[in-house]
Amino acid sequence: MTADPSIRENAQPITLDDLPAADWISVTRCPYGVARVRTYPGDGTLMVRARGGGEPWPGNWGEVPADGVYELRSGAGYAFTATYTGPATTVRLQTNLAHGVMAVHAFHHFTDDSGRRDYYTREFYVTGGDALPATSPFPASLSSGRNDPRPLWETWTVLDRENAQIERLSLALDCGATTVRASAIGPEGGTENWGAANATIYADAAVPDGPPAFLATFELDDRRVHVQGRDFLGVLVVQQYIAYTDGSGRRDYFTRDCFRR
Repeated sequence: MTADPSIRENAQPITLDDLPAADWISVTRCPYGVARVRTYPGDGTLMVRARGGGEPWPGNWGEVPADGVYELRSGAGYAFTATYTGPATTVRLQTNLAHGVMAVHAFHHFTDDSGRRDYYTREFYVTGGDALPATSPFPASLSSGRNDPRPLWETWTVLDRENAQIERLSLALDCGATTVRASAIGPEGGTENWGAANATIYADAAVPDGPPAFLATFELDDRRVHVQGRDFLGVLVVQQYIAYTDGSGRRDYFTRDCFRR
């Protein structure tokens, strides 16, 4: 295993022709998430239109170009990221699509002085049909307070080393902020030190006082790696969006790994 795994043997690069226009409707029906997402090719990139399910940002969010489009390392499908900036909220979408279902993590960061906690939602989307109204209220515990990063302050080791890129993640307090250090599996099976990156902490909207999630970005010599980590029943589920920045022509890709304490 190397730190630069191929996508799939003889796989063809994703083109805009592979990404037809589609309307994605949330079947999770989270009122404080994203009710629907429309994706379509436009002007050499993937365009994304989103609509909020309710507070804190109801209605049409408009359209933005995707920040990145990624192949799935594990098989057919694709992933994309996109960022929306509203009057009081910045929302980052991190998605992946396979087997006709799109999973969307929407990370909400508040930019006003309301004191609301940053949080994320995780919803699933299918094409066709109408968006149904959401019924559950906005969690009162997200309206104020601070996200507690301490449940993440551990050293996490990947479970499936043979198919992983990152071998170990260590989260800790550093100068008043949470940082994440990563070590990856090198070309000869050794360890590569990726250094440290600042982590942004988000509450899980479904369980606001449970373990939070984090986002971090590692800027390496040849690639940029966006890392998302969330504690699910004691296992750290880590999604990685890898974009090559060295002009090599290698294809950007998405992968997911699981880690334990």
